[in-house]
Amino acid sequence: MQFGTACALAALAFSHSGAVAAVWYAGYMSLQYMSEPGLFSMLMERVRPGERSGASALYFLLTSLMGSLSALAAGNAITRFGYPCVLIASAALATLAALLFRILIPAKDCSMAAITSR
Repeated sequence: MQFGTACALAALAFSHSGAVAAVWYAGYMSLQYMSEPGLFSMLMERVRPGERSGASALYFLLTSLMGSLSALAAGNAITRFGYPCVLIASAALATLAALLFRILIPAKDCSMAAITSR
């Protein structure tokens, strides 16, 4: 999902008409919001049940703060460099995030053999 989000951002940066940009923006937003439940579930699986409310509160606090900071930074960058440059930089950061997730977070074994042996 994260890599798809990056691709949609890059495509949005190179859109030359409003209709095409609207389609890519809808795809970008869909992919971005589609990955949030997975991230939240992954977080909740990694903390003890008694710590889940605190982890949830911290997750929402940090995502809100980082969203505010990124909006401030993006607004300043857009006025200085324009939309295409900011969207390409955002796509590059999303690609880096996708790679880091793939490298740093181990995948769970979801094969049928692992599920039935539990």
